[in-house]
Amino acid sequence: DKDNYSDNLEVKVNTNRYVKCGTNSWPPDINNDKVVNIKDSDMFKPKINFKEGTAGYDRRYDLNADGIVNISDTLQLSKFWGKSC
Repeated sequence: DKDNYSDNLEVKVNTNRYVKCGTNSWPPDINNDKVVNIKDSDMFKPKINFKEGTAGYDRRYDLNADGIVNISDTLQLSKFWGKSC
């Protein structure tokens, strides 16, 4: 899909590896407003520190696919700031 993100990692974080933009795709527009920005980072707040296998964990927020949602994931998101669909 030429979104500059590994299709294998997209499978791990549960995004659609066949489309570049839209719901549950890349760039990671978490709030689906067609641009990646600070508003998307704010969506992480209720998900921080949830680990894989626990209630509340959502792999969509685990952007580096390491099994925990934390600051590393928001740093991954910041690489995409300003990208739009």
